Amino acid sequence: MSNDVKIRLAIDGAQATAAQTEAVADALDHMGQAAQAAGRATVSGSERAADALKRMGTAGQVSAGQTAAAMRQLPAQLQDVAVSLQGGMSPFTVLMQQGGQITSSFGGVRETIAALAPRVLALVNPVTVLATTVG
Repeated sequence: MSNDVKIRLAIDGAQATAAQTEAVADALDHMGQAAQAAGRATVSGSERAADALKRMGTAGQVSAGQTAAAMRQLPAQLQDVAVSLQGGMSPFTVLMQQGGQITSSFGGVRETIAALAPRVLALVNPVTVLATTVG
């Protein structure tokens, strides 16, 4: 089936011949069928895409497994930060290198904050506040 459909209608006088009229009708019918098939394919593709998005879940959410893997990776990343700083590397360079790796492992900045904030806040309690102010 050709994507290009050419219609040429030569009219002699005021009336087209029956053959020419039939050819135009056939060509228009063929174009209509092709348009319907393209529409069905588009709807089918859209439905498949919608199903895939439903299976993936809400965009921006990370799985519990991904968060757990990132938490297992975090001690090694923090060790890299400490070694780099102790070795005299610029803190900004360390932030750019290790910060990007840490946020990527969690799935983004927002996900990193969401995963680490409860753990960091758990360290703040009356004893740690007193020790900080006294010491």
